Amino acid sequence: MEYELEIGITIGSITTAIIFTILSQYVRPRLKPLTHDRWDSLLVSKLTKQGMDRNRANFKSFTQAIYGWDKDDEGNLTPNWKEQDLIQLMKEMIEDEHSYSSIARLLNGNGERGKNGGKWTAHTIKRVSSNPFHDNINQFKRD
Repeated sequence: MEYELEIGITIGSITTAIIFTILSQYVRPRLKPLTHDRWDSLLVSKLTKQGMDRNRANFKSFTQAIYGWDKDDEGNLTPNWKEQDLIQLMKEMIEDEHSYSSIARLLNGNGERGKNGGKWTAHTIKRVSSNPFHDNINQFKRD
């Protein structure tokens, strides 16, 4: 017998996740191998995404370094105001119809570097300037 499975539930606590995992151990052996692999993949994907969303909503680290934000020892994210100013400049230049490439050239020419010290590219300018996480900056007071 073959089952079509979709994980359309929200796992809001570790207890729910444990119960769901135990139940999945009952279901897994009854699935064909390809469905079995898909089940595991969907479960891991769902749990990972929910954890990242929860951390993002609570200003906790949810991915690698984010330009414009610093992470403390406990994983809390706080604005890096120097980088936030540069993001604002990027957005203003984009609004004034500068290309991503021209913005990257200007920043590199001024010696500005990315979070990990790399040079700016059109791709990184686009990614940083359009990251919706930066919209949360108004929840912090500038030092």
